[in-house]
Amino acid sequence: MTITHDEIIFFLPNVTETQRGEIKFFFDFYSADFGINTRENMSKFFANLRYGLKFDKNKNIVTRENFSQTRQELEKLVKKDRKRLELTEPLEGLVGLQREKAIAYLIYGNSRTTREESYKYRKSSAFNLVGKRNTHLIKILIKNCTGEDMESLDTIKSFMLLSLGFWMWTKANECTSSSKRSLILNPQANKYERNQRAKLVRTFNFFLGLDCSSQN
Repeated sequence: MTITHDEIIFFLPNVTETQRGEIKFFFDFYSADFGINTRENMSKFFANLRYGLKFDKNKNIVTRENFSQTRQELEKLVKKDRKRLELTEPLEGLVGLQREKAIAYLIYGNSRTTREESYKYRKSSAFNLVGKRNTHLIKILIKNCTGEDMESLDTIKSFMLLSLGFWMWTKANECTSSSKRSLILNPQANKYERNQRAKLVRTFNFFLGLDCSSQN
C-alpha cells in the first residue's frame, strides 16, 4: 500500500517536508507487512497517527518521550501516590540525562524495573508504547514481519515500525467501529481527548472521499 504526496500532506500538514518524506517512504515500504492493504485501513492508520504526534520546539516529531517536567509538574503527576511523591526529593541538583532517568523511574519505576529500564522503555511510537514487556513483544512482531532487529528506537524509521507494529498488535485493522478502534489505541482518554477522537473519526471519514479542500 502506498500513500500519495497529496494524501500525506492532507494527514500530516504540520510535519516538516523532510519528515513527511521519511514517513511516506517507510509506510510505503512496510505497510503491507503489517496488514495495511486497503485505502480504508491506510486512512484509519494515518488519522490515528496524526492524533498521536508530538512536536519539539523546532517542529520536529518527538519519536521518544522526553522528561523535562518541573518539580511542580511532577508533584501534580504523582499527587495520588505519596511514595512516588517522596521520590521527587532526589531530583534536586540532577541535570541532563541523569535527571531524565530519575524522572523516568519516578513515573514508570517499580520493584521489578530499574532506573535504566524505566528510561530505556519510555513511551515511543505515535501510540505511546511503553514498558519492557510490551516493547519486547512489538519488537518480536516487527522482526517476524520485516526481519528488522530494531537496535535503535530514536529514529523516524523506528517510530514508524513501532507504530505499525502496535497497530497490528492491537488488531486495529479488524475493528469495524472507528470509535472502538481509537478507544483501543487511546484507552485512557479523558473528555477532551474523546472530543478529539470524534474529530479524528470525522477526519478519516473525510479522507475516504479525499476532499482535501474540506479538511477539518
